[in-house]
Amino acid sequence: MANGLTGDFDAVALVRVKTVNTILASVHQNGAHDEVSPSIPHSFALRVGDPTKLSVLLAKFIDWNSSSIFGSFGSGGGGQPGGSSKKQPPGASRAKDDLWKEINDLQDAMTTPGTVRGLAQVQLGAPKLSFSGGVGSSVTAHYPVRANYIPDPDTLSLPDPIHGEVRITFAIGTKLVEGKTVVEASIDSDNDIEFHPASGTLSSEDAGKITTQVRKVVKSGFEPTTVEVPDDIPFDNFKPLGSGSNQVVALPVTLGGEAPAASALGSVNNLFLSSGDEYGVAVRREHVESEMQSFKDTINGFSVSYEIGWWVFTVTYNVSISSVSLTWQTGSIKVTVQGSAVTGSILPNYNFTITETITASLDAATQTVSLQAGGLSVSGLPSAAIGTVKSAVQAQQGPALAQAETAMKEALIDGVSMQDIVKSFDNGATARYSSLDIVPDGIVLHGDITAGGRSDVFVEFTPRANDDGYTALQSWVPAGATDRFEWSWTEGHAWIPWEAETKVHADEHRFVLLEKDVPTGKKLCLRVVGTQVHETGFEQAVDGGETCSVNGKEFVWAMPSWWETIMAPIWLPDPPPELILDEAITAHVNVLAHSKRAGSSGPNVLFHFAAPGSAPLEGLGEAFAGVGEDTHVAMYLVMPAGSFGESRSAVERGLGSPGRGFTASLEITEDYGGAWSRAFGVETAPATFLMNAHGEFVWDKAGALDTDALARALKEHAITGPPPTSSPLRLTVTPGRRALDFLIEPIGDQPIALRRLRGRSVLLSFWKGFSAPCLAQLRQLQALHDRADEDAPVILAVGDGEDPEQVTRFAREHELTLRLVPDPDRSISGRYGVNCWPTTVTIGAAGLVQRVEFGLSHARNDDGSGGQQAP
Repeated sequence: MANGLTGDFDAVALVRVKTVNTILASVHQNGAHDEVSPSIPHSFALRVGDPTKLSVLLAKFIDWNSSSIFGSFGSGGGGQPGGSSKKQPPGASRAKDDLWKEINDLQDAMTTPGTVRGLAQVQLGAPKLSFSGGVGSSVTAHYPVRANYIPDPDTLSLPDPIHGEVRITFAIGTKLVEGKTVVEASIDSDNDIEFHPASGTLSSEDAGKITTQVRKVVKSGFEPTTVEVPDDIPFDNFKPLGSGSNQVVALPVTLGGEAPAASALGSVNNLFLSSGDEYGVAVRREHVESEMQSFKDTINGFSVSYEIGWWVFTVTYNVSISSVSLTWQTGSIKVTVQGSAVTGSILPNYNFTITETITASLDAATQTVSLQAGGLSVSGLPSAAIGTVKSAVQAQQGPALAQAETAMKEALIDGVSMQDIVKSFDNGATARYSSLDIVPDGIVLHGDITAGGRSDVFVEFTPRANDDGYTALQSWVPAGATDRFEWSWTEGHAWIPWEAETKVHADEHRFVLLEKDVPTGKKLCLRVVGTQVHETGFEQAVDGGETCSVNGKEFVWAMPSWWETIMAPIWLPDPPPELILDEAITAHVNVLAHSKRAGSSGPNVLFHFAAPGSAPLEGLGEAFAGVGEDTHVAMYLVMPAGSFGESRSAVERGLGSPGRGFTASLEITEDYGGAWSRAFGVETAPATFLMNAHGEFVWDKAGALDTDALARALKEHAITGPPPTSSPLRLTVTPGRRALDFLIEPIGDQPIALRRLRGRSVLLSFWKGFSAPCLAQLRQLQALHDRADEDAPVILAVGDGEDPEQVTRFAREHELTLRLVPDPDRSISGRYGVNCWPTTVTIGAAGLVQRVEFGLSHARNDDGSGGQQAP
C-alpha cells in the first residue's frame, strides 16, 4: 500500500531545483581547474558549417599535434603545420603532409558563396536546469551564451550580436544494462534545441538563423549519453514537484529489496520540505519500524517476577508480554505493550497495558539520531506491582533504544548520504541534516546544502588575432554569468601626452572591442560585471575590479635582453594644472619591452636629452615641416631627473611649444636613475639621436637642438616606415592559469614557498623604489595590511631589482610593515615577465591567477577586492 509520505518507496529525497542549480554552478566554476571533473567550459572555439569529413580530418590533425606547437590553419591552405618531426618515425612527416593537403583541398573546395562556415568563439555562463512533465520525462538546460562569429572568406556572416540563451531539452530515461542501472539522456527532435536572443538584440528572423546553426552544432556533436548510476547513489529516477521558485525534484530511494517500477513514481506527491530546507529525506514508517524491530523484540521478550506478601503468605506473579505495537503521531511514536501477570495461587491473574512515548532528535554536529522514552504508564496491575514492572521495563529499553539509534543512523543518515553525492560534483560542498520530525507516515529529515566557496571574477583581454581590436573571450564569472563588459581608455587631444580624457564603452552583448571603436592609447582597461550564484544559492552582483593593459609604442631597437630597464611614465588623463606631475603618473614601463626584433620595420625615432631650462620643444615644427606623409617619426623627450616634481602648468611652460608642422608622436620621460643617459652614452645634455625605421642610429648631435640641422637629418636619413603602433604588455602568467612558484624571503620573516600559501588568496605586487605610483600602491596595501583579519589576502610586495639593504631602508623611510620581498637579481620579477611598475597579480586560494593589474590599481577593500580609483 502506498505511504502518504513516500508513496510506494521506502524513502524519498526532495532537493530544491534552486539547490541543484547551485551545485551545477559549482561544476561551471570547476572549469577553472584542468584537473577537476566534472566541469563545464566557460569559453571555447569551434568550427561552424564544416562537413563531417573535414571535422574528422581536423580532429585527426589536432590529435596528432596535441603535444606540439603548430601554426594556424585557415581556409585556402595559407597556414603550415609546425612542430618538430625529429621524434617522429620515418614516413610520419609525409603522412602528415598528405593529411594537411587533404584538409586544405577540402577547405578550398567548400568555400563557396551562400554558405555559413567559419569560427565561433563562445562564452558560456553557468547553466540552470528546469523540469517539466511527469515522471522523469525531461530536463531543460538553460545556457547563457555569447558568441563572436568569424566567417570564412566568401561565406555568409551571421546576425550580430549573438547573445542570449540556448535551451536544450533532454529526454531522460533509465534502463538496466548487465544488471546495472544506467541513466540515458537524448535529444528527441530539433524543437528541443532553441536559441532565445537577449532582449532588444535580434529580430525573430535573425534569431531563427542562429537557432539553425546552434541545432547543427549540437546535433553534430551530441550523441545519446548513458551514465551508470554508482552503487552508492540510491537514485535512479526523478519526478518534479511544485512549480516556480519552490519547485523540487523528488528522487525515490529503495533501501532494501527490489525497487518498484518507474510508474510507481506517480505515487510520490508529498512536498514535505520546510521553508528553510535545501533538501530533505522522508522514510516511511514501515521501514523505520523494521529498523526498530530489535527494540520491539527486546520488549516483547521481557519477563519478570514480583511477589505480593501478606502476614499469612506470599504470592509470586510471573509477568510476560503478549504484544508490542507502535502508533505514529505528530512529534512522537506511542508504544503500547500488552501483557499478563500470572500466579498459580488462588489469587486472580492480571492483564495489563504499558504505554510510553518515544521522541527522536538529531544532533546536527555529529549527525546522529537520539531516541528518548518518556511518559511510561502501567494500567491493570495492583499498585504494589507497578513500580517493579516499570523499573524492569526501563532497564530493558535502555540498551534496546541505543541499538535502535545505531540502526536508524545507518538506515536514515548513512543510507541516504547527500554529502557523498554533492561532493562528487563540488569537492568543497557540504550537505548535512539539520533536524528530524516524526509524522504519522514516517520520519522526515531536513537538510542544508552549501556549495564550495566562490572564486573571484577572471578578467583578461588580449589583442585579436588580426590586430583589429581586443577580445575578452577568457574573461568570465565562475559559477555565474557576465552582464556587461565595461571598457575604458584614454584618448589624447594634443601633443602633450597627459592631455587626454577617459572614454568608456559598456557592452552588454559582445566581448569584443574593435580597434575602430577605441583609438590607440596608452592604457586600456576592462571591468567585467555580472551575477554569481552564491554558495548558499542566492544570486549576487559581482565585478572583476579593473584590469588594465598598458600599451607602448613599438620601434626597432636591437638592445640585448640583459640591458638595464629604461623607463617611461604612464599618465592619468588630463591632470589639473596645479597637480604635481609625479602624482599624475599611474605607472612606469620599460620602453624596451615594446621593442621589435631587428629585421622588422617600425617608425623612425628621435631621442632628445633636454638640458634644464632649455624649452626643448620650441620651434620643432619647422624641422618636421619637410617630413613626408609616409615617413613616420616617434619622439622621446628625456627630461633631467626630478623634472616632474613641479606642477603640470610649470612643466608645460618649461617645455615650450613645437609650433605648427610638428607631426611626431611624442613621449616625455625623465632620466630615471640615469638609465637613459647610460644607454646612449650621454654625459652632458642636451644631445639628440635619430634612429631610422630599421633600428639603425643614423645621426646624432651634441648641444642645443638645431632645428635646421634636424630638418636636414630627417630629410636625409628618415625613411618610409609604418606609423607608430602600440602593443600591450603581457606577463608570463595569465588569469585562469596557475601562479608560478618561487621562494619568498621577506625582510624580517621566515622564507616560504608561494605554493605553501594555498588556501589563502595572495596579492603579489611588484614595485621599484624611485616610482611614485609604486609608493602610492604600497601605501594602499599597507592600509589593507593594517586592518586585515584572518580571511584577508596575504600581501607580498616584491622589490624589483631592490637588494635587502635598499628594501630595509625603504620600509623604514616610509613606515611600511607589510611583507616586503627583496628581488635584487630579478629572479622573481623576471620569471613573471614584469615590465611595468607597479604590477599587481591577484592569486586565488586555489593558486590560480585571478587578475593582473598594470599600474596603480583601484583602492582595495578589506577583502582585497577593488574599490574606487585611487587619486
